[in-house]
Amino acid sequence: MEPGQIFAGFTIERLLGRGGMGEVYLARHPRLPRLTAVKVLDRALGANRAIRARFEREADLAARLDHPNIVAVHDRGVEDDRLWIAMQYVDGTDAGALDVRLLPAGEAVRIVADIADALDHAHATGILHRDVRPENILIAAEPGNRVLLADFGIARLRDDTTHLTGSGNLTATLAYASPEQLAGAEVDHRADQYALACTLYRLLTGNVPYPVGNSAGLLDSRGAAPVPVHAQRPEIPAAMDAVLATALAADPRQRFASCGDFAAAARRALTAPPDPARAAGRRPRRRAALIAGGAAAVLALVATVVVAVANSAQRGAEAGSGPVTVPPVSFAPSVTAPATTTDQVRPTGAAVVLHNTFPRMVPENGGPGSGFRDAWCTFDTGNRHEKFDNLPSFGDWTVAANCPGAMNSRPAAQYLYYLYDTPDAARAVLAGLPPNIRAERSRSGHGYTSYTMQGVGAGAYTYTVTAFHGDPDRERILLLSILPTLEDSLDWWWSAPLD
Repeated sequence: MEPGQIFAGFTIERLLGRGGMGEVYLARHPRLPRLTAVKVLDRALGANRAIRARFEREADLAARLDHPNIVAVHDRGVEDDRLWIAMQYVDGTDAGALDVRLLPAGEAVRIVADIADALDHAHATGILHRDVRPENILIAAEPGNRVLLADFGIARLRDDTTHLTGSGNLTATLAYASPEQLAGAEVDHRADQYALACTLYRLLTGNVPYPVGNSAGLLDSRGAAPVPVHAQRPEIPAAMDAVLATALAADPRQRFASCGDFAAAARRALTAPPDPARAAGRRPRRRAALIAGGAAAVLALVATVVVAVANSAQRGAEAGSGPVTVPPVSFAPSVTAPATTTDQVRPTGAAVVLHNTFPRMVPENGGPGSGFRDAWCTFDTGNRHEKFDNLPSFGDWTVAANCPGAMNSRPAAQYLYYLYDTPDAARAVLAGLPPNIRAERSRSGHGYTSYTMQGVGAGAYTYTVTAFHGDPDRERILLLSILPTLEDSLDWWWSAPLD
């Protein structure tokens, strides 16, 4: 929407941000002299009942909460078949954009303590947040830098057994998800405490306690001791590591009774006497700076990751039945960099069409880090790579640019461009796709049709096939993008240089 446009009675001022679910706009209230943040669900997602219910649920649950450290929801509705939520506008940034090199440990603990108070209020109301992380914590640019918790998009009532993500699936952000969330077990308020402890660890060190380096080894790390904060910042007492170890316990029964208890223990740890010998003998090893500053979005529109788990895992590990165990989970497709040869990475013949049509997505020579977001791109001929999840065959393509994403990128992605001899051959593939969300889009004077579908099985990745219009060469090409969730897929699609 454009500045000055009227939407649901609000006057649009400007776009604050775009994410997987839609856009957030700064808008002027029609009757009151105040600015409001209006979150608008992407039109293509509105027809999906599960996503629509999740969007409405966010407003309904957040509206129950009245706390100075929780972003207030004012209203919601439907305008021109698009769902919207009007909420408190926070002029500032989010905690994920803070430069941890400049953030005092006491300020990091203050931020977490304020959010702990907000979470205890939500828990007392019977609401679990389930996606606590720095990007969902807003820091107001006002005297005192008030801290507010945002994004109740995947929150649910503690006694609610309805899961909007479908049987066997759990929505969470992997780096902050508790072991019981990853296992698909029942969760309570202590899962939010675990995520809050991960958040404090990141604000103190610039890293998460269990980096998501590769999907296969993700679950094995939970419960092991992370790199001590004191080893990275000797000026912080070692007592802080003991506090974090309790809040990050694999068994939720071993954690603090409440988020407030965790925050109080962290405050006490800061005043514990330091180890002078160790502090003098080691220099702080600080992580690289996070991006400082940021737009004032009232709701962090960042991607989450869907982890599919066996139904048997959901029935196990119930509260009080014993230590939580994390079953192995397989992730598909593999995004490991493919083996390459000089002949593979250099486009020849028909492959040049892919590079010339999408030069910023398909590299000229390929190789590691050569594609979009540091993807590793190679060129395949003869249908050599595997069939993906529940998708049909991609037909008799001539050549494909196969670009798995770097695993350290966030989120990890894989994309493939298929070139066909004729546009009809490409359209034949589209006709065989399983049920999907179809959306007509346009960017930079080009037309697109995207077909988005959810995978099946343990991988549960989201697949989007994009067809291109308006040019004979573009109509011979299909783009397959593979990301963890629907939100990730939309965010990646809008940021990719497809023109």
